[in-house]
Amino acid sequence: MARPFALDLVMDLSRKQADAAVADLAARRARQRAASDTLKMLETCRQDYQARFERTSLSGIGHEHWRNYHEFLHKIDLALAQQKQVCARCSIECQESLEKWQQARIKLKSFDVLHERHLHGEAQRASRQEQREQDESSAAGHQRRQNVS
Repeated sequence: MARPFALDLVMDLSRKQADAAVADLAARRARQRAASDTLKMLETCRQDYQARFERTSLSGIGHEHWRNYHEFLHKIDLALAQQKQVCARCSIECQESLEKWQQARIKLKSFDVLHERHLHGEAQRASRQEQREQDESSAAGHQRRQNVS
């Protein structure tokens, strides 16, 4: 009978860790894409508002409107700076998560190699056992034939 793989429990745990790491990586990449999309939207909004301000100022603009445009542009600039920080943080978190997943995958592959070696060893052991049983059966048959003659 084949012996069970001694590291099955550890291998299963390693597989769960790799699965969790890949799920975490996917979630972080989704957050990174969302943050990047928000940044692009803010950049587009700022460009549109800047263009509107320039068009409006050509035809003349009152002091109050001029101040409102500049205040709003300043707020968009602050939001852009904050969103760039969010994007940078998301990028760092994605890289860390990618490294964690790669380490988990390497660990799992190591256990897979050990498991394959175990299976190969068990197959060899079973083959030797089968050969031994055939040899014993042949020897017993030969012995019976010798006793009969």
